[in-house]
Amino acid sequence: RENAYNLAQKLRETYDNVYIIEPDGTKVIIKDEQVYKEQPAIIIDKGEPIFGQSKLSAHHLDCFVRSVNPDAPYVAQYYIELGSKMGMRGDIAFCQAVYETGWFRFGGEVSADQNNYWGCGAVGGGIKGHTFDSPRQGVLGHLQHLWAYASTEPLPPGEKLIDPRFDLVTRGSAKIWEALAGKWSVPGYDKSKYSSFEAAFKAEGTYGQRILNIYRQAQNFVPPAEEVNLEDSSDNAEIKKFTKTCEVFFTCTNIEGKPSPHPSVIIDGKGYVGVSDIAPLFGYRALYDKLLKEILLAKGV
Repeated sequence: RENAYNLAQKLRETYDNVYIIEPDGTKVIIKDEQVYKEQPAIIIDKGEPIFGQSKLSAHHLDCFVRSVNPDAPYVAQYYIELGSKMGMRGDIAFCQAVYETGWFRFGGEVSADQNNYWGCGAVGGGIKGHTFDSPRQGVLGHLQHLWAYASTEPLPPGEKLIDPRFDLVTRGSAKIWEALAGKWSVPGYDKSKYSSFEAAFKAEGTYGQRILNIYRQAQNFVPPAEEVNLEDSSDNAEIKKFTKTCEVFFTCTNIEGKPSPHPSVIIDGKGYVGVSDIAPLFGYRALYDKLLKEILLAKGV
């Protein structure tokens, strides 16, 4: 039965009208992206929402994946920026891409040059799946596919449809990551390890749970500081903020009738006056405190 559904899904790539005749004579029209469904005895209705604000930065995610695969592409920024625009958890979507591509090593039916980070159209049997024109397009298609599962609403106004399988999904059928098991991925767990979907779910071994496990690994990962090399430290130089910033206030002293402001800051409950006292605490040099009204720390200056 499972093989029949998988074959029907492959045919669905080419033909519009594909259906299965069940043993009881029921005609099942193949419309949804999910193929053979092993109906779990549990209902997954609570978990981590697909919509929401990302909590991890692109720098954090890129460093995380490259700690395992130094050759991984720098695509996290697309997930964070496009995810923010669509109101989606781009950071967790990135972790899904990590899972789908084997830490961006690929090696399966989809190759790196396809910009396909989520297995779009790769349904087995040597079918390579869809190719996107650019990494950004591949990420956008990924997020749109998640949108199809998590929402019944149309895409945001002005958003061009990139996902070629958007209409094959039962809209709104998975609003949380855990519910993607058995829908995005079928049957949604490793049958060689678990006797049933329920057993896999209890062991946190279903598709969505494994994505979230990668996300938790990313949360616990401590990335190196994003360093900035500055050749021009003039007022017109472009400075990239990275590490810690603190609001600066000015302490004034009156010396011989003339006010003398001193940039000051409170860090962890302790007050410091003068940037020369602040920057060494972090091993950085402080720049532009009077212009930006904040301490900006940078290396390589």
